[in-house]
Amino acid sequence: MYDVATIKLSEFKMILKEFDIDLDEEMQEAVLSVMKNNQYAVEEELYNFVILRKIKQMTSEVTCQKIGKIIKTYFKHSLKT
Repeated sequence: MYDVATIKLSEFKMILKEFDIDLDEEMQEAVLSVMKNNQYAVEEELYNFVILRKIKQMTSEVTCQKIGKIIKTYFKHSLKT
């Protein structure tokens, strides 16, 4: 698991490669920036749709779906107590 607030671009690039997501350097930085600026929407599963809608606008439906899998696989989600 990664913390969206502290993940480095180099780590994010490795994850993108693992999921066969081919984005240019500028778009990789932009997607990561959007995720970091909307941490709650990444970390709280109920609100993932907010961040995914923005990523879909920036990239494509297929890329958005893959990044959705990345979010569910690699980023911390709030625990309900």
